[in-house]
Amino acid sequence: MLTPDPSDQSWHSQSVEDVLSQLASSADGLSSQEAAQRLLTDGPNELKEGKSIRPLQIIRGQFKSLLIWVLLAAGVISGLLGDMVDAIAIARSGDGEARDGTLDG
Repeated sequence: MLTPDPSDQSWHSQSVEDVLSQLASSADGLSSQEAAQRLLTDGPNELKEGKSIRPLQIIRGQFKSLLIWVLLAAGVISGLLGDMVDAIAIARSGDGEARDGTLDG
């Protein structure tokens, strides 16, 4: 027996008994026979490992952001105009944005 698709249900709004009944389970879990059958039918309960991303790739990816380029350009323009305080503040902002985006992944 295939289990129902969880995205089709409002599990949070149903009673525990109703959910267990729909999933053909009990408060004690699946029987050994049911677990073996679901293993054959649905396969093992495992997550597939995704492609790993190197930190340098993440950092490089931050420069795809228009905001980073706008901040860099504004910083350079401010520096060329001699307003070093604004240039440094803008550069720090761009650096912070890139760093936050890198840490967020």
